[in-house]
Amino acid sequence: WQDGALHHAAASEATQPLPRSVWLARHGEKEGEGNKETNWELRLLPEAQERHHATAAGILEAGAPPPARIVSSPFPRCIQTASVYAQLLGVEAVGVEPGLCEVMASYLGGQGLSEPPQWDSSELAAFLGAGVSLDESYEPVVGMEQLRMEAHDGDRGEVNQRVALLTARMAGGGFGGGLSY
Repeated sequence: WQDGALHHAAASEATQPLPRSVWLARHGEKEGEGNKETNWELRLLPEAQERHHATAAGILEAGAPPPARIVSSPFPRCIQTASVYAQLLGVEAVGVEPGLCEVMASYLGGQGLSEPPQWDSSELAAFLGAGVSLDESYEPVVGMEQLRMEAHDGDRGEVNQRVALLTARMAGGGFGGGLSY
């Protein structure tokens, strides 16, 4: 998706199957940080949900096949974003991937936290829209218990390690044409 249009690199759709791809979408604008005690609690603004809705509608209008799987960071605003795409693209469930968390530093994803966030399925399911559930069959690359706060605010060791693990799964086709947030 670039400049409001879906770009596809298939050589000949008539003779060749569509290539596998991983689509990435970032959550939209979130609540102001003054509204909540921790970054973890910040939700997606309604106008951001509307923009994601329009983007998903554009994907459908362009005739792109729906993703085989949608995978999201456990941050509630990301679950909300994934839910918008799942609803419009006809994907029934969203997998939760802790490895997609933001940098867990005191001024970013870990703001207001002394330890990485903890959650249960029912807490995250509350952020999903109608007709969308959590994908219980999805096996995370990085488990919730593996999340660590960065050693200091300038450190990126933990997030770099998560990115390396996620990249290895993508390179091996492990997401099967998924849409990640």
